[in-house]
Amino acid sequence: MKKRVRAIIAEEERYLFIHRIKGEKEYWVFPGGGVEEDDESLEAALIRECEEELGVQVEVGEFCTKTYFEMDGEVWEQHIFHCKILSGIVGTGTGPEYQEGSGYEGSFEPTWVHKTEFEGKYILPGEVADLIIGEREEDGPERATE
Repeated sequence: MKKRVRAIIAEEERYLFIHRIKGEKEYWVFPGGGVEEDDESLEAALIRECEEELGVQVEVGEFCTKTYFEMDGEVWEQHIFHCKILSGIVGTGTGPEYQEGSGYEGSFEPTWVHKTEFEGKYILPGEVADLIIGEREEDGPERATE
């Protein structure tokens, strides 16, 4: 099973997301990505991903949760950690998202979102957004779907 890591980065009830528009789909995803063979640990993979995607160095903190999703017929396991920015400037990453001709599709924009603005946004993984804003009432509005 392939593994991914994601970072929950918060400052005063604002959370850092990657705002993506890919074709007709628009969504917000917690920063992170795939664990590579040469990553020494999940935490090392997350530190690398935050440098590549965001341009910041992070301290990986407490483990939050593990989720699963299917993509291209494969099940992926995601490990989500709370992280703190130590240095760097958000938006100065050097990963393929920022490289012309890398084959990366769609737009990619690091964006701060206040937790009161989560409603109505398609946030991935949704389970983590729900943890942040608290459980929804059973008869409350449904989260947007693809």
